[in-house]
Amino acid sequence: MSDTGRISEASGTARVTLNQFRGCLVATLQVDLARGVLQLFQQDLLDQLASTRAKRVIFDCSGLQILDPEEFQGLQRIAAMARLLGARVVLAGLRPGVVAALITMGEDAKGMLTALTLDDALLALEDADAPDTWSGPTDPQPATRAEIEPHSPNLSPQDTPHVR
Repeated sequence: MSDTGRISEASGTARVTLNQFRGCLVATLQVDLARGVLQLFQQDLLDQLASTRAKRVIFDCSGLQILDPEEFQGLQRIAAMARLLGARVVLAGLRPGVVAALITMGEDAKGMLTALTLDDALLALEDADAPDTWSGPTDPQPATRAEIEPHSPNLSPQDTPHVR
């Protein structure tokens, strides 16, 4: 596992820990997400994505006691940047009280994948990597009205669209 560390040696600023685990970059969020911390996290994550070419990222929020709307929006922006670099991002481990507070303050997780736990996030990302198992027709035909309502006595041939 690689680790960016929790404290920047040069500035003494807290940092978000990034680890590679099972082909994912896992960002362990356990520090106050002040503006400077979010900026360092953004830089570190984007640098790690570029150097490792990871395609999966998990923001593990289980260590956060509180998350205000500004911090949450910062995480959403960072996730959007990671998605633009081709990574799938999952927000995992938000506490029920944090979720309730965010929703009460008008925030939502639109556009973000979420999971209850880190394990759930890993499973979701692994499932998304699985090959498509659909074995049906590649160009499914629309159902005819007769197929939908096979026992309707009032159907005439004009009521049923033609299927190629």
